[in-house]
Amino acid sequence: MVLYAMQSNASNAESSMIGMATSIKPNAEVGVGANLKALSPGSELHARETVRTGDLGQADLIFIDNTNLTVGPKSEVLLDEFVYNPTGSSGRVVMQAPRGAFRFVPGTQDRAYQFKTPYGTAAFAQSNDPVNSTGNAQLFAYAPSDDSGKNAQARGSANGAYAQAVGRGAGTVITFEVVSEEEKKQRSNRCDVRVKVEGGGEAEIDFTTTEGKKFKAKKNQWICVKDGNVTITASAAQQQQNTSSGNTPGCVNPPTGSPICPP
Repeated sequence: MVLYAMQSNASNAESSMIGMATSIKPNAEVGVGANLKALSPGSELHARETVRTGDLGQADLIFIDNTNLTVGPKSEVLLDEFVYNPTGSSGRVVMQAPRGAFRFVPGTQDRAYQFKTPYGTAAFAQSNDPVNSTGNAQLFAYAPSDDSGKNAQARGSANGAYAQAVGRGAGTVITFEVVSEEEKKQRSNRCDVRVKVEGGGEAEIDFTTTEGKKFKAKKNQWICVKDGNVTITASAAQQQQNTSSGNTPGCVNPPTGSPICPP
């Protein structure tokens, strides 16, 4: 089965569901263009919809290929394309984020995922590590809950299973921080976009800037893009490991010119 859910002339009500909201902290909205409505646990998600959160809002989303996405406060993401092929390599998931903070756990499709920002695009593979995984990495899925705490036990069990899977080297987690044009003017010292690769296995991502320059980051590394310059920096844990093994910690693979390292 291959499920295509991309831009269409059909209304969202007629298009295929690609996922659902599982946990919401007010306020969060979903819709197309200016036609937005409140997002709540159990709300269906469709391709070409935008999810937007307020100053304190947060949305946890799960998709039919077991991709998990947390949308942080003051964030916005367009669910641009979604092609689900559980048995082949023709799947494609594309999301666009003009601003905000995100936590992305890829689903079960191989080499299908793209996360686009105004400063470049990250491409990465499924969450499973085929060598170390027990097949349970996708148990991160939250069970829907409401304000009364219904299904809280199911959510706790799901998260616990995910944590155990990551501990066995099964899951990849990628975090994004994207600065809007307005924030960039106000906070000139921040990376325009910062991407971190963590979790289990030997995860890596390919990052292509808007100028077409390509970079690769592996587990426990940050990518920082600032004014077109890209720096890949080891995390604190990786730097400590490098030091103990005799390697030089700090920025790796800096571009020509002065490196720009995230704090």
